Amino acid sequence: MEFNPNPSINDAFQRVIGFNLRLDPNKYSAIDWGDGDVSRFRNTSYPTLDLDFKYSGKDLNSAYEYRKFSAELSGQNYINTFLNLRYKLGGELATGQVPFQSLCFFNTNSGTIDVSGGFKALKYQEFLGDRIFYLNFENNFEKYSGAEFLFISKWNLIGFFNAGRNEITQSNYDLASYKGFSISEGIYMETGFSVSRILDIFRVDLAWRLNNKGSDGNKVYLNLTLDSF
Repeated sequence: MEFNPNPSINDAFQRVIGFNLRLDPNKYSAIDWGDGDVSRFRNTSYPTLDLDFKYSGKDLNSAYEYRKFSAELSGQNYINTFLNLRYKLGGELATGQVPFQSLCFFNTNSGTIDVSGGFKALKYQEFLGDRIFYLNFENNFEKYSGAEFLFISKWNLIGFFNAGRNEITQSNYDLASYKGFSISEGIYMETGFSVSRILDIFRVDLAWRLNNKGSDGNKVYLNLTLDSF
């Protein structure tokens, strides 16, 4: 199998420090099975907020000085058989001199069997920038109506919609050692459907780009991931 060469990165030493914080207002219960295993489950369905900060600077002997801030609101709400929602809304902002290898990017498939989540029709690090904003939304319609065959009785049908935008300042674009990445024209959008719980762990996604057609000219993408949703 032939692979494309990796893009050139900025020649630099980086030392990064940071912290992350999760705000979770949900209430949980647990069952102690008496054998050392404890099962924990959530009683409420409030969204969680994840905050993250990273710093790389000259005082840490790094070649470039920059700061990265990110926030993500995520949750899952079961309403009824046909409305089982899962969503993420977030953004990331980088200030200062950000080398190519540290630019912000969307959560996408890497070309292998990944854990599902994020964008379905984007290549790995296809869109880069020092500012990104995104929405990932999907609904699980659960099992097929009348699915009685043994091998498909557990399959679930999922519909999804993803949107995002990336931006980059001129100074960080000029700094980047590789400029083959894309900047979205307006808000990038994609939609499609998935079949999950294949053999209980696999998921197949069929995704369409609604705009920002890829450099390969394709608008339709098929992915295999790991997911039980």
